[in-house]
Amino acid sequence: GQERTTTEQARDQAQFEAMILLEAMKRFNLIQHLVKLMGPLLTVMGVDRRVGLLWLTAAIFGLSYGAAVIVEEAREGQFSPEQLSRLQLSIGVNHAMIEDPALFLPLGLSAFWLWVPRLVAAIMVVQLYNLWRYFLCRRLKTTAAAMGSQPISK
Repeated sequence: GQERTTTEQARDQAQFEAMILLEAMKRFNLIQHLVKLMGPLLTVMGVDRRVGLLWLTAAIFGLSYGAAVIVEEAREGQFSPEQLSRLQLSIGVNHAMIEDPALFLPLGLSAFWLWVPRLVAAIMVVQLYNLWRYFLCRRLKTTAAAMGSQPISK
């Protein structure tokens, strides 16, 4: 058989450890406590605290491991399409905040460059989306008022 590289072994080890950590966090209900502590960050990022569990899952464990949790929770219908859109934008830019550094820190990359630019970019993307939605809704309301019909609500 083909031998695995050190990078592949490190990736597999990091994924295994992430899965164990996720299960332990679920079992001891630590995720909800982390979401509560991260509430101010979620607010700055433009992500609703109600989707905090999903954001935290994707940020820590990445999309490949967090996807099942995210899909399952979204299917239950507890979140509005707007909440899910902002979540998707944020985690699309900023996910796997533990998994990726576990792979790249041993190669000598700085933690700053692995975390900060992605956080800033995710904040910018979601806030630009919020700004776009604000102006779109405002324009729709203005158009509706000009046409003499009821304004369209958010």
